[in-house]
Amino acid sequence: MYARGGPCRSGLEPLLLPLEGEVFEYKSANKSDETRSDIKCCGFWSNMRQAYFDIKVVSPFARSNAHLEPAQLFKNAERSKIREYKERIQNVERADFNPLVFTCTGGTSESPSNEEAGRENE
Repeated sequence: MYARGGPCRSGLEPLLLPLEGEVFEYKSANKSDETRSDIKCCGFWSNMRQAYFDIKVVSPFARSNAHLEPAQLFKNAERSKIREYKERIQNVERADFNPLVFTCTGGTSESPSNEEAGRENE
């Protein structure tokens, strides 16, 4: 597949690189050697740079979510995915990460921006 004029692999459920003793800030970080993200594409935020996306679908009607406003529901779900994947993808894969959160009723969180993609390392 070509993205912005150059060859780059994209795919669904790509296997992340195995860890070699890395330590992460959050205990909820996914440390399994079989860890996969939902989507990987190249050239999404910048030319030839990989971006990983992980999808979460939540129900606003679930007992645990019923007391939350939609904005808080999305924020909690995004935080969960960020804690699970972002640090590993930034530091091991050397790529960007964005959670994609939807409700089972068709709602979506705000579109991720370039700043939220973790581009502060560049």
